[in-house]
Amino acid sequence: MKLTIPNLVFILLIGITTICLTFLTTKGQFTDNRYNRLWDKLTKRGKTVFFTLIFMLFLLITQEWNNQNLNSNNQNLIDSIQFKRNDDITRGIKKGVDSSNKKLFENLSIALANQNLKFDTLNKSFIKFKNLKETINNFAIDDPVIFIDSNGISFNKRRGFSNNYKVKFISQNAGSTQHNIISYCLIHFQDGSYNIDKANLFAKDLHIPKNAVWITGINVDAYKPITTIYLLLKGTYSTIDKSKKYEIEDLYAYDVEAQKVSIPIADRGRIISIINELSSQKK
Repeated sequence: MKLTIPNLVFILLIGITTICLTFLTTKGQFTDNRYNRLWDKLTKRGKTVFFTLIFMLFLLITQEWNNQNLNSNNQNLIDSIQFKRNDDITRGIKKGVDSSNKKLFENLSIALANQNLKFDTLNKSFIKFKNLKETINNFAIDDPVIFIDSNGISFNKRRGFSNNYKVKFISQNAGSTQHNIISYCLIHFQDGSYNIDKANLFAKDLHIPKNAVWITGINVDAYKPITTIYLLLKGTYSTIDKSKKYEIEDLYAYDVEAQKVSIPIADRGRIISIINELSSQKK
């Protein structure tokens, strides 16, 4: 914002100056012809009138400068309001898109898991997992779906050269237990290199109720910048009553910059190959 002065100040000063000029010019001489030099010819009253005119000119110039600053500030205010309005619209659209993407992501995860499917990148087709244990009851039991939604991985804290990330698992549709699942964590650094670690992120004898969340964490070596964290869940789990057992081999990608989780369908085969290769080297 540029410095401005209320126009009322200039109106008062110009008014006072005009009144003074009126009184000064009504009587008395402005020049004395006994002197040769122009400045010496000016009487005391004449010099006062001269300086008053200079001051009035200064006021007029300053008022114009002040008006330009006022116009500039008003334009900046209009631009700021317009920018805020556009920003609100943009954030509203982005929020809607993120919400739609999240819903689509969750629906895709649930749909694939409900059908015990995975995507085969080599043959460009979906493969159905076989149910390891058929139900022993005559009544229908909802199938629990273990998955991570688009906000299921988030940065928690940094300690030394290690970052800790929260991971939220959801047991959709039904409760689940007997989580015999190994989690392979593949770190992709900005320089193109990889690092891998594996852990069991599910507690022993854990029971996750229907549509509930199990929150755990992973520690990631962050001695150099990271671009993506891949998390492969591989193993089995069952319903709460242990009447059904399911295989799981789900791959998730966490974009560190965007802070979003996605399902890397196109790169699934390549990433799993890297995980298998690095895992075998660590044995």
